Amino acid sequence: MKGELIHPQSEVKVLGVILDRKLRFKAHIARAAKKGIVATLALKRLRGTSPKTARRLFTALIAPAINYASPVWLARATRKGINALNVAQRIGAQAIVGAFRTVSLARAKAKASVVPLEERLQKHRNMFWIKANTLPG
Repeated sequence: MKGELIHPQSEVKVLGVILDRKLRFKAHIARAAKKGIVATLALKRLRGTSPKTARRLFTALIAPAINYASPVWLARATRKGINALNVAQRIGAQAIVGAFRTVSLARAKAKASVVPLEERLQKHRNMFWIKANTLPG
């Protein structure tokens, strides 16, 4: 292009989604997990917030960071990738209820009233499909 040789890249970022050559989305899922963990650790550092406020912050800020473009990458997500995302979910649930880190994910999610990750991602995917396949009102 204009006399410059362009070499193929192993990954490319398009609209915030990291695409690799085989469309495995491993880098994107790892990045989403990292962003989720950083955000939940920031939520955990907030002292004096009520569980209701912490739950709202989780739902408004952290869940969308984890869910971003999930209809695109969810079908290719591996168990390892989902487990990485569940780490952010567990830390967020612990931050909401103020529990210790030894609390199990199931207990923390139940006490925090946080929707399980797989269920939230599936709902996000279903809503995308409905919006893509229906006509405007």
